Amino acid sequence: MNKKPTAMEIFLNSVGDQVVPKNTTTSRATIIEELRNYRSLITKYNSQNRPDISSFLTFWKNYEFTLPYLFKLAQKFGCTPATSVPAESAFSTASFVYRKERSRLSAKNLEATVFLKVSIITI
Repeated sequence: MNKKPTAMEIFLNSVGDQVVPKNTTTSRATIIEELRNYRSLITKYNSQNRPDISSFLTFWKNYEFTLPYLFKLAQKFGCTPATSVPAESAFSTASFVYRKERSRLSAKNLEATVFLKVSIITI
């Protein structure tokens, strides 16, 4: 019988960690405790430092061992581009390449052509 995983198990699996059995004690903070610690630490950090572009990296470099679960999430989502320009450019290129005159272009060839066109532009 397959039991449905708990929200905590899903979260821990997503950050690449294992669930600690309930009867064992651990020195790591739970997620709720980490979120509380994060709120107080970030408030304290922002009051002492003027937030700028490098604040994110500096904060997580200082507190990566204090907030291990949140640090893994910050690593995963901290590298997301802040702009949608590359995606919009790729869609524009695809619409230009795949027009009426080229309606017989296969999906595979369209994908390869758009990839090459976008790659050449970014070089």
